[in-house]
Amino acid sequence: MGILFCKVGWSTSYNGNILDKPINGGAYNKNQIGHEIHNYKSFNGTYFGYVQSVGDSIRIEKIGGTIKDNFVNNILIVWVSTKKAGGQVIVGWYKNATVYRNHQNVPLDAMEERVLKDHNFFNIKSNDVYLLPEDERVYAIKGFGQSNVCMVWK
Repeated sequence: MGILFCKVGWSTSYNGNILDKPINGGAYNKNQIGHEIHNYKSFNGTYFGYVQSVGDSIRIEKIGGTIKDNFVNNILIVWVSTKKAGGQVIVGWYKNATVYRNHQNVPLDAMEERVLKDHNFFNIKSNDVYLLPEDERVYAIKGFGQSNVCMVWK
């Protein structure tokens, strides 16, 4: 199983609540609402996650795919964020996720349930997810660097 560590802005719920706007997620989140705001918004048990990657594509060949593949399955996604007070921690995970090389459009019926209609793409999806409560987000991740994506192939 490949592991993909994804750095996103800090949010309490990531369920589309506009009042829970992600913070500390980079320059985009300073003036806009990051697409990760919907990472834990379920649509019929499916979660459509987003991480900003270099060049808007994820090099899935580093986590088990090939250069010709458009997606790879059975990936563990570990969502990491910078706490309000500083320091990067794990905020949750997706198990058995599908990771897409390029952005995918969120299905139209799922978009109908979203508050933010302009957040219409994703690059990770799963049916098996867990979001840590804020007081349990204590496992520190160091050395993540500037990239929002860090891949490990096992």
